[in-house]
Amino acid sequence: MTEVTKLTKKNKNVLLTIVGVAIIAGGLFYWFQWRPSEIRKQCSQERTVYLDSELQKIKDGESEFIIEPDSISEYRNNIDKIKTAARKEAREESQGVYERCLSSKGLKTEVLVK
Repeated sequence: MTEVTKLTKKNKNVLLTIVGVAIIAGGLFYWFQWRPSEIRKQCSQERTVYLDSELQKIKDGESEFIIEPDSISEYRNNIDKIKTAARKEAREESQGVYERCLSSKGLKTEVLVK
């Protein structure tokens, strides 16, 4: 073999090694960084849509989270407290929507500090 042929074979091996390492690194980056990030974004959007619709229902008085008072006067006197409690319950449920979404897509749910 000539010196040029040896150099070319050596360059091919180095190039194949670099390409192989780059493919593996790219796959690892996709699986452990990009994919989970995209899933979290999608689940966050689902949570936002759910929460927005529930907050609108609360505003309109149609939410399942609004507990019916015993009388109309009690409702009128405590409307702010009732709606505040309903908003809190809707936010807690929206966290459940987010966690179920993550779980359904194969990610562990992270514990959020409240």
